[in-house]
Amino acid sequence: MSKSNRSSKSHTREGCDDSLDRAISVIKLSSRGGYKGGTSRSVLTDVTEDLMMNSFSVIAQLYLNNRTVCPKTARSICMISESCQEISSKKINAYLIVLSKHRSMDTVQKYQKTFLALWRWGWENGHITDPPRGVMKIQVRAAQVRAWTPSQLRQLMDGAIHEEDQLRSGPDIKWFMRAWIYLGYESGARMGDLWNMRYSNIEGDTLRWIMGKTGDPMYRVLSPACLKAVNSMAHIESDLILGRWCGQGTGILHMRTLLRKTGLPGSSKWLRRSGATHVEMETPGSGRLFLGHRSYGVADRHYFDRGQIQKDSVQVKSIFR
Repeated sequence: MSKSNRSSKSHTREGCDDSLDRAISVIKLSSRGGYKGGTSRSVLTDVTEDLMMNSFSVIAQLYLNNRTVCPKTARSICMISESCQEISSKKINAYLIVLSKHRSMDTVQKYQKTFLALWRWGWENGHITDPPRGVMKIQVRAAQVRAWTPSQLRQLMDGAIHEEDQLRSGPDIKWFMRAWIYLGYESGARMGDLWNMRYSNIEGDTLRWIMGKTGDPMYRVLSPACLKAVNSMAHIESDLILGRWCGQGTGILHMRTLLRKTGLPGSSKWLRRSGATHVEMETPGSGRLFLGHRSYGVADRHYFDRGQIQKDSVQVKSIFR
């Protein structure tokens, strides 16, 4: 591609961003009666209503301006909103049908839920005149959720303790993995939150942090063994617990190596899933709170290993000898 073509495309992207920013400013100011530009109010109203009625991108920006979400979630919402600009059931359904031909139904359902969430939010806040209706339903079969059993977790910890290599940053891998397994299992935090946790988040035996995905505060009481493992990784030059020693990608690679050596299934995500499953086994209904979810359905579909939970709660008495 020539330099002139790259330059023109760059200016086009910048122009689109500038136009979107101006549109958002117009919507905000006009809703407060604060617009003092030279455009007549009737023309301004027509333009504003047209932008609000027909652009998912504008609604997405307004939605994100009123919410605290992690950068990854914000990027996902912006990407989805740009894939189908016009806010209408006809356009959304047509796009979802095309998308279903080359993407998984889980992905299609994610797009559908995002479109509906933005549309509903825009309508409830007066940015869109028509309520969300007529969007096709996406049925996805629930996948069988698996988590590590307590015995498998002990096997994982035993394997970590016998690791002999060192991290490039200095400490032995066994102490790093030991702290990660304890903290990930007992806190139930997402990996991004785990890597951002600091020693200043711990007061006595209580861990406090703000979830990056939702902005909700979380609290967790840690066991003495977990505190000992975490404190063994303390470093005078950094307050970070895990993030001081390696990045998330490197950590995932070390976990894969450990799982391969121990012969266990799963991934680093299973720490959060296993903690939620075992909390639900001990106290039914508490797994959702452990995860920090606002609704029970997501935890039930994607985090609870029903094979373990039902083993202790549902069992038919054998009549055969």
